[in-house]
Amino acid sequence: MNVPIVWQQSLTKQANVKEIILELLAQIKKDFGMFGEEIVFSENTEESYQQLFMQLESFLFKNYAQNSDKLYPILYRIDIPEKDIKNAINHETNTNFIGSITELIILKELQKVIIRRYYKAKN
Repeated sequence: MNVPIVWQQSLTKQANVKEIILELLAQIKKDFGMFGEEIVFSENTEESYQQLFMQLESFLFKNYAQNSDKLYPILYRIDIPEKDIKNAINHETNTNFIGSITELIILKELQKVIIRRYYKAKN
């Protein structure tokens, strides 16, 4: 699994990468905690994307395999646009749509953190 370029670009523009990753983790813990998922995270920020990806993908796959209706409340809570979900599901070269959804979730949560930081700094 390659770390998405958006992840790399977003973080390299920020002054304190570790702080942003910890804020991202807190956001993901908050959103997934509502669904009974505990996110475990080490302080190693170099491996943060892979750790998050594997944990979230496992949780999503388990819930999708048991009942696909459980997946949609999570995506709604995180505010993943329906068109992005459809693109992930319907993309002809996509053999792992849960992986694509996982990536969408991480990037959306990162976007929330960066936007929140932007408006805090503006005030």
